[in-house]
Amino acid sequence: MNNVINVKNLSFSYLTDNSKFILEELSISFESGKISIIIGPNGVGKTTFLKCLTGVYSDYDGEILMDAKISFVLDTPLLQESLKVNEYVEYVKKIADDKFITNFDKLLLILNLDQCNEEMIRDLSAGQKHKLAYAVALSYDSDIYVLDEPLLFLDIKSQIALKEMIINLNKLGKTFIISTHIISNAYELGKNVYIMKDSKINKLNTQYQTFEEFNEIIIKEV
Repeated sequence: MNNVINVKNLSFSYLTDNSKFILEELSISFESGKISIIIGPNGVGKTTFLKCLTGVYSDYDGEILMDAKISFVLDTPLLQESLKVNEYVEYVKKIADDKFITNFDKLLLILNLDQCNEEMIRDLSAGQKHKLAYAVALSYDSDIYVLDEPLLFLDIKSQIALKEMIINLNKLGKTFIISTHIISNAYELGKNVYIMKDSKINKLNTQYQTFEEFNEIIIKEV
């Protein structure tokens, strides 16, 4: 088994005196070329963990070891909100290569973002902002894609399209680390499922055959 990310003794607190840890002595590895799903209730620390993983937060204790190109979309997409959608698209393309541009144009159409070309990004809905961020992130030829609750704000058609994108990229050997609190999404996307609770993440090793079995296991574990 080839691990693409190794996390060792990771601890993080939002309090300066470290009186309460969101993550505490957390050690976990993620396998290369797999879709890894982190599932847990709201507020358990999934987003905090992903922000440490992607370097958004750097003031943690412990080690995060990886040697790979990474793209990510977290809870609040990083977009140029003072631009129109078409202006942002052109801005992104100016700093990208031909392969990115081809992928980007395709994803914009799949996610129906061509319909809001003239709108200001700040005026887009939460779902539209996330779709634009996913189009950018998934167009890069990265080794690892980290997505925080990627289906949460999307309409049903866009959810189906995004799932297909994830599965197709994974077939090309790309690694995904995805957080969710929705059991059905975890079941559909991931064979490598991790449970997050009590400031720790542990891999689910219990065998299951159906969604009903998976649902029962997750409810007990979480």
